[in-house]
Amino acid sequence: MSKVLKLVLLCTALLIAACQQPGGSAEKVAVIDLNEIATVTGQDLAIREEVDATRVQLTEQIQALVATLEAELVAERVKLGTNPVEADLQRVQALTIQAQQKMGEAQNQAQIQLGALQARLAEEFSGAIRPLAQLEAQSSGANLVLAKDAYIFWSADAINITDAVVAAWQRKADAAPQNGAVANTETASEEAVTDAPAEEENTKAEASADSTE
Repeated sequence: MSKVLKLVLLCTALLIAACQQPGGSAEKVAVIDLNEIATVTGQDLAIREEVDATRVQLTEQIQALVATLEAELVAERVKLGTNPVEADLQRVQALTIQAQQKMGEAQNQAQIQLGALQARLAEEFSGAIRPLAQLEAQSSGANLVLAKDAYIFWSADAINITDAVVAAWQRKADAAPQNGAVANTETASEEAVTDAPAEEENTKAEASADSTE
């Protein structure tokens, strides 16, 4: 997992909090391992695949830009002929420098886009985990969830809710197709109800035509 992804997961995890305990009660902390959750649920692979696909797309765009700029420079050099004047040489040199700057800017923008994409995907993943972690923390009586990282030297297994959150994620994922099927069935039912009056009118029109004949 990239450093950017780990950093975003860590920062967002530190902001996960469950409901507050009644006044005067002792604070109880739960621990969660977001990296493990991402690995077990396959979200780290999904994020990596999307980032890699975007990287390939951006690389192709840069390669196309480089090919275009090189073709333009070649055409300008051809125009120089065998005995170019100093002004033309300087003009081509300036165009070469501009082309190099454009290529550098395109590469920098590609890196910025990739970093922003990684951060967004990691934040979306953390956002999906947050309510699940809150519910598991509430059920265990915790009022604070911390990310398991190098700064937590040790924690008891009893306060680690990682497995519980993974299970909650999988239950949610398993329920998603069923919900989709229900939604499709409801849509089909609504369409049937909508089409019923039209079919009835068509039947009446056909009956009327038959009686006229």
